[in-house]
Amino acid sequence: MSPSAPDRIEAYLDAVTRALPAGRRARAAIRAELADGLACAVDVRLARGAAPPDAVDGALAEFGPPAVVARAFARELLVESAHRTGLGLLCGGPLVGMLWVLAMSGAGLAWPDRIHSTLAAVPAYLVVLALVVPAAVLAAAAGGRFEYRLRLPGALAAQVAVAGCVAGDVLLLAAVLSVAAGGWAVWAAGAASGVRLIAAALAGRRVTRLRAAAR
Repeated sequence: MSPSAPDRIEAYLDAVTRALPAGRRARAAIRAELADGLACAVDVRLARGAAPPDAVDGALAEFGPPAVVARAFARELLVESAHRTGLGLLCGGPLVGMLWVLAMSGAGLAWPDRIHSTLAAVPAYLVVLALVVPAAVLAAAAGGRFEYRLRLPGALAAQVAVAGCVAGDVLLLAAVLSVAAGGWAVWAAGAASGVRLIAAALAGRRVTRLRAAAR
């Protein structure tokens, strides 16, 4: 192997990982996967009698330009991110909703009456639910057979779900100012919505950046 070969491979790996808007751990895993694949491709060519520079050239050409490889990995990360975003919203939604029902409804009421009372206090939240829940379901289905068969835009669904979730939490947090009931339930509901709002915003930013990189 010529002295410049490792540098060329490292430069190639750097170019791919720089183009990926992902976390350090994800980039490190992708870099390791690519490095292993390139090493195998070079070894195969060396075993066939190719000169070291030619073996490196052939391996890099086989893998393709860094921008193309980065887009392929970005698509994989995008599907995973959309799935996790949708699943997170679906799993966390009932808990946050229950806290808000406890915070905004009168004590002693049956649960159906409590839910009705809460939605009556924030009627616009019904519209948010009608938007977020289906979008989160579609996002959670990203990468599975459901998305493959129906060609569902999982990334777009995740962005819609995140936008609706952020809007809904803003509505709920604003409603705290007019809540007659006090105590731990109001603080717990407000804290849960605040945490979910931040997490949703970060997830939405990640999906948006990956979607741009995957184009």
